Amino acid sequence: MKQKVYVMMSGGVDSSVAALLLSQNPNCTLKGVFMKCWSLEKLREKGFTDDLYACNWEEDLIDAKMVCQILNIDFEVWDFQDEYADNVIDYMINEYSLGRTPNPDVMCNSVVKFGVFYKKAMEEGADFVATGHYAKIIDDNGKFLIGKAEDSIKDQSYFLWKIPEQCLAHTLFPIGIIINKADVRELAVKYDLLTAKKKDSQGLCFVGKSSLNQMLIQRLGIKKGNIVTKDIVHSAGSKKITKSIQAKYDQLGEVVLGAHDGAFLYTIGQRNKLGIAGGPWYVSKVDIKDNTVEVVHHDNLNSIEQLTFFADGINTFGEVGDGNFQCIVRYNQEPINCKLEFLDNKIKVDLQKPTIIAAGQSLVVYNGDKLVLGGIISYK
Repeated sequence: MKQKVYVMMSGGVDSSVAALLLSQNPNCTLKGVFMKCWSLEKLREKGFTDDLYACNWEEDLIDAKMVCQILNIDFEVWDFQDEYADNVIDYMINEYSLGRTPNPDVMCNSVVKFGVFYKKAMEEGADFVATGHYAKIIDDNGKFLIGKAEDSIKDQSYFLWKIPEQCLAHTLFPIGIIINKADVRELAVKYDLLTAKKKDSQGLCFVGKSSLNQMLIQRLGIKKGNIVTKDIVHSAGSKKITKSIQAKYDQLGEVVLGAHDGAFLYTIGQRNKLGIAGGPWYVSKVDIKDNTVEVVHHDNLNSIEQLTFFADGINTFGEVGDGNFQCIVRYNQEPINCKLEFLDNKIKVDLQKPTIIAAGQSLVVYNGDKLVLGGIISYK
């Protein structure tokens, strides 16, 4: 019997080529599914103004449908707006309100794509679900693991760590074996797929290039506060150190460099859009209670780097055991050798070299090209 594969069609070139490759397999019968996760109506329902709407779902839907017609496969639209809004948008805003750094792509993958979508596909009799992610499924002696894609630049395994392990035996990542993105586009051109030259999506998944800051302000309100530093020497590049400034520094141990509209708008390690001179400056602390953003100068960046941190909400794949582990704490970071210590409900991570750590962000640990576990950075 042919295997039923449900392909998540985004309207982009990656999912289009994933469907193309599967359509060439005589042992597969396909159904393409477009997920509607955001709309102007849902934006309004969540309390945002119309000017923050930047989702191109109508255009993407047409492209996805036309690709399925070209490939002669069935096509449907599934609506997951409620699940996306409640578990991705609300989660993201809540994390920022706590001064943490969220990862909405991770939540979207685990709650929507490999949550409600996966469940519905399996209930309809699917043998597999497939996506256009740049990653691999590795059969490790009967245990299925997530592996890095052949294209190391486009590899998206970092965003997949929260997928339930039981989903992996029924998941396909067809383009993970392709050497680079250029080859993906060449295949789309060769088979006359209209998405061949379509630009990669930008901004927040499904939402598009909406202003995140404006979304946060509309939900949390403007809360004026100060951007400060304890580095009085480098602060001279931002403003002249007067006797008044010196006196305040002696009293408070910090210098005010600028103002902000809410501490929740900033994340640890952030460099851009600080609006202060004499830099580069990096955010070193976000104090939601005092509504203060603390920064450190580039020359002192090592002062906020850490060798040890903790993570909770751990999701493991197979037996982790002993091994030579490497981890990343933000997308496209160069992997860092690390040691793991499993505690009650969390793990302690000791790095071979220090890096900037942001609570709320994802920790992803590899053993070579295999993803062995992931978690949420918690500091303590």
